[in-house]
Amino acid sequence: MNLKNLKFDLPSRWKEVSRSGNDNQINVRICHVSPLAKIDPKNFQDQPISSNEHASVSKIAIPTPSGVGGSFSDYFKGMSGFISSGFAPSYMTPAWLEDLRKKMTQTPGAEVPDESDITTTVTIIQYADKNIAEQSFKNIGGLATAGFGDMVIPGAKNPKTSQDMTFTDLFESDILKGHVSKEQLSQMKKMSAIIRKETPKMKAEIKKAGLSYAEGKYLGFRALFSEMPNPTPPPKPSKPYKRGGMGGSRGNNMYAPLPKISKPPYQKTIKTCQAVLIKNFVVSGGLLGMVSFLPDGNMPCYSLSKTEKKFETVEGIKSTYIVPTVSNYKAEGYFCKEDAEEVNKKILSKVASL
Repeated sequence: MNLKNLKFDLPSRWKEVSRSGNDNQINVRICHVSPLAKIDPKNFQDQPISSNEHASVSKIAIPTPSGVGGSFSDYFKGMSGFISSGFAPSYMTPAWLEDLRKKMTQTPGAEVPDESDITTTVTIIQYADKNIAEQSFKNIGGLATAGFGDMVIPGAKNPKTSQDMTFTDLFESDILKGHVSKEQLSQMKKMSAIIRKETPKMKAEIKKAGLSYAEGKYLGFRALFSEMPNPTPPPKPSKPYKRGGMGGSRGNNMYAPLPKISKPPYQKTIKTCQAVLIKNFVVSGGLLGMVSFLPDGNMPCYSLSKTEKKFETVEGIKSTYIVPTVSNYKAEGYFCKEDAEEVNKKILSKVASL
């Protein structure tokens, strides 16, 4: 199968940005399109529609969830405004910003479209057979826990022992004697000595950090997961507080309250999918692990398109407020676990069909 011609039927909220590689290996850059990129900015501000001595009609601003970024272009718009304000350091000029934008968004293999809020990658490698693919799959965890020197070279056997060959075996053998110079052989033997010396230190550091790898299943496929202690401490019990105080300003309390949903239990360890093995293919990249860090799709928020009317009469003046209705992340197109998992299903199913 020529992977360069592989096509994915991505959900409408996701799109392929670029790809590189060859017939047997591709790196695909994929982005999530921010729903905020398609909304008129004025909808995020209160808008008076009509007003007279007896009545008024206003459209109330759409609140956006905290922690959900806008499109990438919004960042540069903000930076441009900061430069125009005169408060930016002298080196921050429009030309500097444009150069920064090109470097951050147009570097081959690291492109970031203006309308995106998340950009990540997926790598697909096709091996000669299933055995080589499985060893390469296992090496992903082995590189971190066993060290480079003890990693098995897929499909290679040590001629002296008939066992699987490691990179240390390769560097210390004479297999490459007729293919590289004496200087290169000498360098490889020196490298092997350094690897042997540094590997125990690296293993100790990894053990101290609590990083481990284990096999499991992801979307029905054989997968490799990394596990490490959660760097965020467990939440403290909430304390009751007294309600009270004065009311707010015009339009306050017009929004329907967002429903409370149960938060997922605190996890002492963070488990992240690193790779998936499908026949003689290994799929890896940030797209697989992203699911572990995204909010649930049922997280409540306010709609970006649907509204309802609220009414208030004060001193004989009737006020009509057009306010956004209650919705959730998945319905509004914000990035969420379910959305990212849908993309992973599309890609892994496509690979499984090859």
